Amino acid sequence: MIYLLAYYKFRIGNLEESMEVARVMIVTTRNEFGRLLYDLNLSMTDLRSMIFVDVWETREALAAHF
Repeated sequence: MIYLLAYYKFRIGNLEESMEVARVMIVTTRNEFGRLLYDLNLSMTDLRSMIFVDVWETREALAAHF
């Protein structure tokens, strides 16, 4: 398994817009072959930060995603 964490910091006041963009990305990515988990977490210590958690079966599946 391949684990990938991606951090995203958005501008204050753009939470709703950022969440909508993230939702589209998550729905699309969850349908890709070899994806085991793709989720989004909001930071409890930095209210402008999102952390994407991405788990893939193989390097080949991750490479196809990119």
